[in-house]
Amino acid sequence: MLLLLQVALGVEKRQVTGSLPAPAIVLTKGQEVFVFQCFPAFGRWESDVQRTLRERGAVLREAADVVLTRWNESHEIPLLAVEFCSALPAGNQAWQRSGRAYSIPKACIPYIFVTELGGFELDRNRERKAARLPNPAVPYSFVSYSSYTGYPVMIAYLMNPGG
Repeated sequence: MLLLLQVALGVEKRQVTGSLPAPAIVLTKGQEVFVFQCFPAFGRWESDVQRTLRERGAVLREAADVVLTRWNESHEIPLLAVEFCSALPAGNQAWQRSGRAYSIPKACIPYIFVTELGGFELDRNRERKAARLPNPAVPYSFVSYSSYTGYPVMIAYLMNPGG
């Protein structure tokens, strides 16, 4: 997530501060400074983003890999949930994150599923057997649900390093 933020913001400098269990990442671009306080693992901290999601209407207990929030003097305000997956989009795996893609926008929070494109299924000798392409029904369902909820539900494709 940090690398994606650095690229998206065109960061010139990165600094890590704070404690090892909860580091703060400081990204700088010109005069702008972005501070990302990391709280790894849900449910271990005083502020519980999972509880906040449920209170806002999320219907599943499953958590996205990353929930970006903004601190508002007394509480966190969720801004974006992101899920990462590098598994090939084959069989049921293509639908596996759909529960989170359904639940999180119900809490009025945009959801991005970051996955790889261009992978190959391998045979028992680790030779390429067949290309794996995304199931077109999955992005269609995300776009359709975005339209229904009014909150973006998106898939972001990164090239598979083996593709």
